[in-house]
Amino acid sequence: SRYGHGSIFSLELSLPIDAAIAGPESSVVPREAEAAGTLNAPSATMAEVSLRGHAILLIEDNKINQEVVQHLLEMVGAEVTVANDGLQGIQLLHGQPFDLVLMDIHMPNMDGFEATAEIRADPKFARLPILALTANALEGDFERCLAAGMNDYIAKPIHPNELFSTLARHLDAGPGSASVSQASKALDGRRTGNTATPAAGSGEHTALLARLAEIPGIDVAQAVSRMMGRQHLYAQLACRVAAERSDMVEKLDTARRLGDRKSLLEVIHGAKSILGMLGADAMQQRCIDLQQRLSDGAAVDDDIASFAADLATLLQRLGALTRGSD
Repeated sequence: SRYGHGSIFSLELSLPIDAAIAGPESSVVPREAEAAGTLNAPSATMAEVSLRGHAILLIEDNKINQEVVQHLLEMVGAEVTVANDGLQGIQLLHGQPFDLVLMDIHMPNMDGFEATAEIRADPKFARLPILALTANALEGDFERCLAAGMNDYIAKPIHPNELFSTLARHLDAGPGSASVSQASKALDGRRTGNTATPAAGSGEHTALLARLAEIPGIDVAQAVSRMMGRQHLYAQLACRVAAERSDMVEKLDTARRLGDRKSLLEVIHGAKSILGMLGADAMQQRCIDLQQRLSDGAAVDDDIASFAADLATLLQRLGALTRGSD
């Protein structure tokens, strides 16, 4: 995503807390049922949608976003290849066939608009579906996506039902041999050799998530529901953030002291996505506000210092609770 023009990425599917944490299986629920509070209503269409045999190119620069979207698509049988930016995506397109492209809009090196224009310039890609991944908050993005030659868009935060139904409109995707829950079971079975975190649905996962739910400002049940109840995916996320992103506070403090707004935007942009995936929605919103104010040239020194202190507290607690779980 382009610094200062942030891209919110989260997955939202409301579930009761016991369903979100209790086990690895989850069904996709119609948003109409969600709105009506009938979360146990069956969803035959979405529960049976299959993308088996379809090759999808995901062009997205955020590693955590990549993992979550790839996981969801694989649950319904898609074959997913990931590119880190538009330039890499174009190179992959010329090397192998794809049925559809999921294109993040705001990326470094080559953004989604530039990449789509270059793809459409080649006649052999004239009929290739390109679907934008774009945040609701970015005014005018939807229109720009269509004008740039994209076929459709999927708004962030992503609702799994909307993701699957939008893909189905552009692919021959319907009831197939693998339902969401069946694909989910198969995926778990293939990953039993992964020792980075305990096996999906394990008691250790449940205990870890219960500990994390005690951190003020983190809504674990909501975050897990955004991953369709995949508690092992959330556990992996929490362990990775604690292990790999502890330097964000130091980077913020250094950039603030130096008055380096570009670096501040870079760090806050990365923190925003991570916080949203963790379920720290209030802190994610603070990132959005800070990005806007930095882009507008407003004075933010005190607010950056306050945010950095709160982020340090969150990361310290996250590290203490996940230590030994990775």
